[in-house]
Amino acid sequence: MVQEVVLANDTVMVGSAVGPDGAVSATKRSYAASDTVYASVPVDGYAPGKEVAIYWFSSKGVSIKDERKPIPTGAKFLNFSVGKADGLFAGSFTAQVDIDDAPVGMADFTVK
Repeated sequence: MVQEVVLANDTVMVGSAVGPDGAVSATKRSYAASDTVYASVPVDGYAPGKEVAIYWFSSKGVSIKDERKPIPTGAKFLNFSVGKADGLFAGSFTAQVDIDDAPVGMADFTVK
């Protein structure tokens, strides 16, 4: 039996800057091809060392970048980034975040 997973659409935030606490500080959904896109996810309440993974992919299912990081002790947010050097191109994209191999959220954005 397949278990249904419901992802929160407000857990993963994408934007153009990250604050000192690691959270995205300037949220937006549309970017230029030369921009860096940042994503953050709250990790407060998760045990240090748990693995956080992000999957950046296009609306056509093309994988752009996958990255994994352990949760550091005392972290409230963990952030990731993707940009032109990673192969980002004009189109619609999704950032999906998993914690300990369980999906926790996703965010959509576009690159023009």
